[in-house]
This record gives sequence, structure tokens and C-alpha cells, in this order.
Amino acid sequence: MGNKESYYNWKDFPQSLKARGLQRWELWISDEHDGLTKAIEECFPGQLRQRCIVHWMRNAQSKVSKVDLLWFLPLLKDLVGSGTRESFELAWRELNRVVQSKGKDNLLDWLDSTYHEISVYLNFPVAHWSRIKCTNSLERINEELRRRERCIRIFPDEKSCLRLFGAIL
Repeated sequence: MGNKESYYNWKDFPQSLKARGLQRWELWISDEHDGLTKAIEECFPGQLRQRCIVHWMRNAQSKVSKVDLLWFLPLLKDLVGSGTRESFELAWRELNRVVQSKGKDNLLDWLDSTYHEISVYLNFPVAHWSRIKCTNSLERINEELRRRERCIRIFPDEKSCLRLFGAIL
């Protein structure tokens, strides 16, 4: 029910899960939202977190010029579209090789710093990859919730909001 995506608003969510008995989660999937990441780390320290690879790809694209996108984008798509761990690793090495050959040291450092965040899904069964390497399914649910919420605009109380969203979910 928070109106901002701050650490303080996000912290209530994992705390409520913990209060209801959740002790461990196999995998947390999120974008690079500092508030959410900090809240999860604080409430469930040391658990696996996969950074949404679609958001990561957008962040990566913002780090190069439009001209550089001509060579950079196909490399990103090869990486994201990898169907095996081996093809992911091969695409990753090729991406790094080309970035280094282009003299993009800042980009290379950023790629190195984000590797662990985007490769966690590789440790799970291949059949799960399309669902766990990004937040697309969650984003779709959020769009539907927002669409319904816009029609109502003002809820009489928190319970009515929870009833509607619970029915949709």
C-alpha cells in the first residue's frame, strides 16, 4: 500500500512474509531497485537473487552510444537468448572480448560487476529459465492491477483494495 518504492516501504513486504512463517526462498527475482534489494538482504540474508535480465539489458544499452548499439545489441541478444549454460558462457566471453577490443573499459567493469546478478538462473533447471531470468510475468500482473486500479481511483479503505487485488490475483 506504500506510495513510493523506497527501502522503508519495501521493507514491510519481506517482514510480513517472515512474520507469516517464511524462512527461506529459493530465488528472489527483481530489477536493480536498491530499496527492494536492501530489504530482501536485511530480512533474508544470503539468499539467491536474480536480477531481471531484461532490465539489465536496458541498463547495459544505456551505457553505450546509439552508434555502439549496432555491434552491442546483437551480442546482448545472443547472451540473453542462450539456451544452455555453455552457450551463455560462450556469449559472455564474446561480449567481454568485443567490449574490451572496442576500448570500453567502463562498460567492461560494469559487466564484470553484474555477472553474478544475471547468471543465477543458470543454476536452476533449463525448463524454469524463461520464468526466472526476468520479471516479465510479474510486470504483466502489475499492469493488470494498475489497469483495474485506475478505474476505481480512490478506494474507501485498505480492505476494499485488498479484496479487488486478491480477486484479480
